Amino acid sequence: MQEQERKTRFAAQWAAHHTRVLRYVERRVDDLAVADDITQKVFAVLWQKDVGVEPLPSGWLFVTAANHLRHHYRDTQRKRAADETTQILLVAARREVAMTDILILREAVEMLGPHARDLVALHYWDGLTQSEIADYLGMTPGAVATGLSRARARLRLHLTSEDEQQGGRIHA
Repeated sequence: MQEQERKTRFAAQWAAHHTRVLRYVERRVDDLAVADDITQKVFAVLWQKDVGVEPLPSGWLFVTAANHLRHHYRDTQRKRAADETTQILLVAARREVAMTDILILREAVEMLGPHARDLVALHYWDGLTQSEIADYLGMTPGAVATGLSRARARLRLHLTSEDEQQGGRIHA
């Protein structure tokens, strides 16, 4: 009888909250299949954790969904970093650039803010002109030029040695 009560409790939780949890997850991921998978995992955990007479509170479902979303974001970020590293290796091989130079530059670019990183990547990595970047990002070409100039200045500071900075000789 206890197993049947557990199934009934689970079915009630599913009916009451599945759509809400799914919508919550869908708003936070780009892929509907991923959202469905995360939601299924949330309810699988609910099934494993539900051992009492009372159902777990609905807030628990959203906390569990948030935890699964964090795992998803972390895994996606790791995959993206691995893909970027592969791309960097390919570019280094094609352009005959020393790997250490590319890794140092990558570290410097990572220190920029997200907007500056986008400008630098779009211009230098993707080869877009300032006008194309302006169209793509909905900015003026002047704003793109200013943003790129500031990003280059920050990169210069990061890439030059302290001796060069103190002596006023910045070569980047």
